[in-house]
Amino acid sequence: MDNSINFKGAFLIKQPTPALKDKLAPALKNMKKQILPNVKKEGDVLLVVRNNFDKELGDIILETKNVKFKYYPNLNTKSGFDPKKPEEALQLLRSASKKAIDTKEKLEQFFRTILKKPVDIVKLQANNLETVQKETYIDLTENCYRTNIDHQSGICSVYTMVKDPKTGKSSRHTLINITPPDKYGISYARYTPVSEYRNSRRVAEDKSMRRLAIKNGEVIFEYNQPASESFIKNEAEAKKHYVELMEKYKTNLANMRA
Repeated sequence: MDNSINFKGAFLIKQPTPALKDKLAPALKNMKKQILPNVKKEGDVLLVVRNNFDKELGDIILETKNVKFKYYPNLNTKSGFDPKKPEEALQLLRSASKKAIDTKEKLEQFFRTILKKPVDIVKLQANNLETVQKETYIDLTENCYRTNIDHQSGICSVYTMVKDPKTGKSSRHTLINITPPDKYGISYARYTPVSEYRNSRRVAEDKSMRRLAIKNGEVIFEYNQPASESFIKNEAEAKKHYVELMEKYKTNLANMRA
């Protein structure tokens, strides 16, 4: 299990042995938690955690032989537990008992379920494209346009073929290019009209390109020419952020399957 999983819940450990308590102590040392002894039965311990669940604590629970436990995923330190009021603690456990997990197999499956991709890049880029279409009044349903989403980089591109009036040859033109979201949830889009492309590519992009910052289906900012360096920097940061997120996700997934 990976320690980056945002784990909030309560573990009721039944009659933990002294050896298990010794193993749990270092993992709990720096964790925001509540510890309620003698819950339900004498010797039982309830561990309620608020912050990220530590890898060491998870491994201890899952790897210890013959440990009996119940995990309550809907309970946390804000649920109202009070060590001085055991009856109220029991009532909280009863209210959450339907979703309690009491086997290692189910617990491992639960972790696999909550470990989802950090970004649904297909859905997000579809929304971004819709925003760009509204902003530029371009109809991307026409047959001359091709859309591609690179799942490795998270970049969405729309291409079309443009015929060079001098040579008569056609070449692929990137009409739209949209980054995945950065750490603030902002994607950065470039739109370069085809009509401005036919003379000189560099001049065309420089003069006609629109640079948009998009978030939650809205254009929140449009960059003018003096701000192009800022746009390029933000583009690079967004690309880097997505790659790092996906690498972290892949590592977490591999660790959980190991």
